[in-house]
Amino acid sequence: MRILSILVALVTSFGLAASALATPYVAPPDGQIVLVHLKLSDGKFGASGESFRLYDVEEALEAAVSGKGELDGHEIGGGYFTIYIYGPDTAAILKAIGPALKNPLVRKGSYLVVGPEQDPAKRRKLSLPLAGS
Repeated sequence: MRILSILVALVTSFGLAASALATPYVAPPDGQIVLVHLKLSDGKFGASGESFRLYDVEEALEAAVSGKGELDGHEIGGGYFTIYIYGPDTAAILKAIGPALKNPLVRKGSYLVVGPEQDPAKRRKLSLPLAGS
């Protein structure tokens, strides 16, 4: 009987934890997004090992935005390695990530998309390298 009680407690605890993990992210109404589109060598997923080298750029961006925003991962496809950064102030994020984007792995044709997370129509495209960084 004791084992059954422990199992019920574990299942209940896990069920609560699983439901907490399943809670969808809801952006704050004033949240901003910076999408970093790093051009790959082809129109699909890049050359063998190319995306692994771009993890160095991603790690540098994550360190740069610390305290100013949050890097929330990446997607690979369509010829780009796209990194997602969220925060309250795009100007502060852009200033912070500018030096990290001077990495030689950032190819010509890479660009940023910045603006309100909740309103894609108000976002703007910025070419790399960024002016003044």
